[in-house]
Amino acid sequence: KAFDACVDYEGISDAVKLTQLLQCCVGNAKRAIECCAMARDGYRMARDILLTRFGSTYTIADSWIQRITNGPQIGAKEAEAIREFADQLRNCCECLASKEHIAEINTQRVLLKIVERLPQYLRSRWLRMVQQQRRHQRTEPNIDVLVDFVEEAVTEATDPVYGSLCNSKGSA
Repeated sequence: KAFDACVDYEGISDAVKLTQLLQCCVGNAKRAIECCAMARDGYRMARDILLTRFGSTYTIADSWIQRITNGPQIGAKEAEAIREFADQLRNCCECLASKEHIAEINTQRVLLKIVERLPQYLRSRWLRMVQQQRRHQRTEPNIDVLVDFVEEAVTEATDPVYGSLCNSKGSA
């Protein structure tokens, strides 16, 4: 992501771009390009290293899928965590669609892993919705349906008047 954010900056020096790139990268990516800070053509060198090591569209897609499928289950009273998860899902879908890898996330196995991270009350609602879709439309849900479902759940959970109904002790 940091690489994409720095690619098209017109009028900004390569030294500034490299500094920003170094600030945005973490872990293996940062270690891979730290040597570029002293190079004369460091920004171009850093971009080449990142593209070679981390620029595979499959690697990017797999990283996004791992990010949204792995992690703890979100609690019923965690409206902000549901919001963050909805944002992650939307970002993931946009990224995968732009890389033409949306099929990687549209399998029922991956969708199930995503749903397993949702609070129990949303998992139950999802199951009912899936059954209705299968019965009435004779289709399986896809990631777009799931993202819309989670975003709608966020709207409900954060409603200024009735959102507390989702966050009360009796709703688990």
